[in-house]
Order: sequence, then structure tokens, then C-alpha cells
Amino acid sequence: MRRAMGWLLALVLGVGVFGAAQIYAENFETPSPPDLPSGWDSVDEEGLWKTVDKAQFSGEPAAVRNFPSGDQALYYGNVLPNGTGSYDTGERTKGCVRTGDQPVEESGWYQVAFSYYRVVEEYAPGGYDKATAYVVFQNDQEEFLNPTTGEAGLSEPEARKVIFYRDSSHASSTEWQEFVSDPFQAPTGASQVYVAVSYTHLTLPTKR
Repeated sequence: MRRAMGWLLALVLGVGVFGAAQIYAENFETPSPPDLPSGWDSVDEEGLWKTVDKAQFSGEPAAVRNFPSGDQALYYGNVLPNGTGSYDTGERTKGCVRTGDQPVEESGWYQVAFSYYRVVEEYAPGGYDKATAYVVFQNDQEEFLNPTTGEAGLSEPEARKVIFYRDSSHASSTEWQEFVSDPFQAPTGASQVYVAVSYTHLTLPTKR
């Protein structure tokens, strides 16, 4: 497979994943592909973020189709007629998908865990095919908060706390990988949080 990415996401409450209270989990088994889970939203002009069924990837290796959640996963790209996946549209693409708002306790500790399979164009200097996962805290007035100080009135990009980043300098996956964030604390005034994943595909520079 070339240029494909899938994600499985779970939001967990507590200092550690194991033994902590889970406040939100999504295995992507409920939606009818290509619909997103209930309460989710996307900013994606090309419509590349979607749920998929592993049966759609008949042209991909078994390692790709071994979805950790069962039969479905979240995917950035298009499924081609030959059963392979690609996010290459011939143009620069960018899309973001996010969960619904989840309640949190002020100063509570949280972690995000998900599994992912990511295949991109590799380029050692980096800066291309950027995948980012982040959390955004809000107060009862739905104002965006500084994730460290709790200062209100920020723009959404300013309020993002990045918990995961990969780009073309990182090797592509050969199997589904698990990610667990470091514990992070909800800032003063926080009452809700959402988790978002963004992806940006940029054409690599031409070799000379």
C-alpha cells in the first residue's frame, strides 16, 4: 500500500491507561462507511477522512487489513477500484477530524491512546505528509483555553496541545502501531475537551 493511513482512537481518564477510568472510546464499528461516528466533525474539503471496512482493502497486504478494532477504522484517503488506498489526489490536501466534546474535571489528569497504520512518502529532511494529533480544552462558555495556564479567549489553533506528530522523516508503518500519550493535566477552568487528528499532504520536492 502507498499513501494510506488509518486510525483507532480512545480517550482515557487518569494518570495511566491501565487501571484508569475510561471516559470515551471509539472503535469505529458503529458508523456505516464512509460516515464518521456520531458527534464527530471534520474540516476536509476533499472528503478524505472517513470510516472504512477492511473488506474494501482487498488489494492491500494482510497487515493493513488487520484492523485492531474489528472490521472498521478511521481512514484518510480514497479507496481505489483495485482495493488499494491512496491519499494522492494530485494536489496538496489537508484535513482535520475531531471527536465530540467530552467532559473533564478541572486539573484532572488524562491520556489519549490509539492505534494507527501510516504509509507516506519518506523524505529524510521532513516537513511533508504531516500527521498531528492534539487536544483542545474549553470552559463552560465554550471558550478555548491555554492548555497550560487556562487563559481563556484564545483562537482554536492557539489552544491546541499537540500529543502526537509524524512526518515524512518518520518511517512508514509495516504493521498497526499503538500510541499512548504522556499524561497531561486539564487546565484551570476546563470543563470539556476534544481530540483531533489532522493530516497535510504536500508534494515532495523534485529530485535534480
